[in-house]
Amino acid sequence: MSILSDLHLTQDELVKCEAKNGLLLVPALIAGEEAQLLLDTGAQGGIVLDWRYAEQRGLAITDVHAKPSAFFTDPSRKAGTTRLRRVSVVGRTVNEITVSVCELLSSTDPLSGQVAGYLGPGFLNDGLLVVAAAERTVGFSQTLDKRRAFESAAMAVKLLTVGGEFLPFTGDVSDALMPDQAPLITLLDTGSRVSIISVNYVRRKKGHRILRWFLERAFRRGRRVPWTFELPGGAGFRTRVQLVEFSPAYVEGTGMERVDAILGMDFFYHWVALFNFPSAQVALFPPGK
Repeated sequence: MSILSDLHLTQDELVKCEAKNGLLLVPALIAGEEAQLLLDTGAQGGIVLDWRYAEQRGLAITDVHAKPSAFFTDPSRKAGTTRLRRVSVVGRTVNEITVSVCELLSSTDPLSGQVAGYLGPGFLNDGLLVVAAAERTVGFSQTLDKRRAFESAAMAVKLLTVGGEFLPFTGDVSDALMPDQAPLITLLDTGSRVSIISVNYVRRKKGHRILRWFLERAFRRGRRVPWTFELPGGAGFRTRVQLVEFSPAYVEGTGMERVDAILGMDFFYHWVALFNFPSAQVALFPPGK
């Protein structure tokens, strides 16, 4: 029996998603209109609408400012807020909600015109978020007995707290390729297609001169490289990562002192992930368990 069956979620709490470029698009009702939101556990806040989507629907955008980019090569983006009279997604309806608006998608992005915006953990952090990527299924429950869902967890990682709020960062993931005593500060990000390693993390590894030279060259050429992460219990996750340089403004915006890695959807397709934000824990089950 699968973990989804064991959870006994209702039909309203469990929804089928569309997969686009490996990402999950969650059906939603935004101000009475059908739309899709990209599931993004790495997003800051809750729902973030795309600037173009908000403009096309005549939504009033206030508090307009520049938002720093995640990487040094990206320009700053316009950002603001807007007020929605109703939002319904994964069985949850909220009336009179203020949401963020940002230039999320360029005109050349494959998701441009496909999604209204991002669905982040701020909208779901008072319950249990279920992500079964291989089954293109997302669930959310505020009433499920969360303790029972974690009693038989195949693996569990603890979320880190920033300013009293638990975010999908963990220090439980370690690096098998360039090991170190310091924890690898990792973001669990369903909004990223691939996993990512910070080139500054690589540069701190003084004892890996030849490997650092090889990785610096891959970074300059924009190539992905093989990498192995270790999860609690010694389980390994092998993938190919993109080497990037996070902007200082992005790291400061997360509230973390540093960000070393991002585990993207290439990771989540290997697991059914249960995000228990109230308990600051993520349980990982093999699909079909």
